[in-house]
Amino acid sequence: MVASTEDVGMEAVCSMGLMFSEGDLYKQLSHFVRQLDLEAAVHRMATTEEKEAEILERCAPWRLQLKQGLQAAEKICNSSAYKWVRLDSFFSM
Repeated sequence: MVASTEDVGMEAVCSMGLMFSEGDLYKQLSHFVRQLDLEAAVHRMATTEEKEAEILERCAPWRLQLKQGLQAAEKICNSSAYKWVRLDSFFSM
């Protein structure tokens, strides 16, 4: 249901503004890419190959969700070679 001016009154003011720059958004998404990359994280954590296999086995229930999140964040980050996220096309992906 969409609110009309009668519902909220004429005194309601909405001040929409830019909270993050496009560069800051790119940095945040790059941070998410690093956090969601399960194989790279396990490789950094594990001391031996056996330990790496054990950690990957324990993370199996979340593997698909992490991979989907990683792919979504990488798609947005890889859309610009200038390390900026184009906000005008952000939601059209």
